[in-house]
Parts: sequence; structure tokens; C-alpha cells
Amino acid sequence: MNPKQEIIKNRIEGLSNLDIGSRLRGIYPFHDWLKSVSVALKAARIQDELKIWEDSLPHIWDLSYEDSMFTENPSHAQVSFAKDILLGFLNNLSDDDKPSAALFPMEIVQDTRDYVFRIAQQVNTCYANACYDACAVMLRRLIETLIIECFEHNAIASKIKDTNNNYVNLDQMIGNFINESIFNLSRETKNNLHKLKAIGDKSAHNRYYTANRDPLDNLSQEIHVIIRELVNKSGVKK
Repeated sequence: MNPKQEIIKNRIEGLSNLDIGSRLRGIYPFHDWLKSVSVALKAARIQDELKIWEDSLPHIWDLSYEDSMFTENPSHAQVSFAKDILLGFLNNLSDDDKPSAALFPMEIVQDTRDYVFRIAQQVNTCYANACYDACAVMLRRLIETLIIECFEHNAIASKIKDTNNNYVNLDQMIGNFINESIFNLSRETKNNLHKLKAIGDKSAHNRYYTANRDPLDNLSQEIHVIIRELVNKSGVKK
């Protein structure tokens, strides 16, 4: 194991040793651990992985607390997602067979709104660096973002909001999207949106699952079609 792998392995072991379920300590050890990973990667000049890690931090905090014993503690989804990113780094630094290409061409999202482009960029960066769980979760986020943009662009966002004016969950959102005649979606998009959501859900919430590239590669053509179609229908091009 090379020195860079040792650094990442030590950070993974550090997470395993945290008493993150303690009432007294709550979220703070996890927060400190997240910062320690950034410091370690920066000190070792592991630049590509550092960028992925820091780009992923906001999403780690966005993950739901619904499976946490106490709301002041990190959720299982947060801990699992953070650990999976580091396991991807570990694999990437020892794997000569990592993919050299992006999951989808960035030209599809060229000249879109900045936040759309940045999410898409994170999807491809995670894929190119063999961080497949992170890639799947960010792909799910990209799809959700573009679906919301489609509804807002057509001034029908109320169709994906509940009685409290909050957006419904992604499963329901996809169902409404597929059934909304104004979008006239392709058969490929209709047949595969739920599949892509399921890949992201599994990577975010299944504690025993660690993704490899196969589920993403098996749907690579469909991913191209779906993202291109959603971009075109959402009005996010500048």
C-alpha cells in the first residue's frame, strides 16, 4: 500500500473509531472528522481527490437525518456516503483499470446554469476517479434538479408540490413527470428514470452496498439520452 493509500485508510479507520451515536458528543466528532480528511488530503497533495471531497461536503450535510437515533447526530446515510467516497479514493489509487472517459459528454450541459453544470461536473469527476457511489448519488441529484427545472420552466411547478408548497419526493416527482403530457418524453426516458433513481438510492441508503461501475456503464447510453432530453426541455441553457 502506497503512502497516499495509507493516509486514506487511516481516515477510514478514524471514522470507524468515532463514537458518533453518543448523546453527549452528537454531531461534533463527525464534523471534526470531515475537516480532518480535508486537511490530510491537502497535506499529502492528493489534489483530485481533495476536490471531489470538498465538492461532496455540502451534499453530505444535505442527506436526511431520518434514520438517525437523535437529530443532533449524523445519519447513517451521511456516514455511509462519506465512507464510500474514501473507499472509492482507495480503490482509485490502486486500480489501473479506472475509466478514462466521462459518464456522459459535458457538452450536453455546456452553457447551462452554473449549478447544473457543477452538479454534472461532479458526476463525471466521481466516475472518472472510480467513486461510483458518489457518482450514483450525484447523478440522482442532477436528474431531480433537471426535472424540477422542467416543471418550473413550464410554470407548472405546483404539480410536483405538496399541500405545504414543498417538492414531493423524487419517486412521486418522476411519476408526475412521466405522466405530464406537456413534456412528450421519449420512451427511453420514461422507461429508465426510475432505474437511475434506484441506483442512486442504493448507493446513498444501503449500508451493505458499495457500487462498482457496472450499473452505470450498463445504462450509459440511456443516461446520455435522459440528460440531453431533460436539459433541452428544462430551459437551463443560457
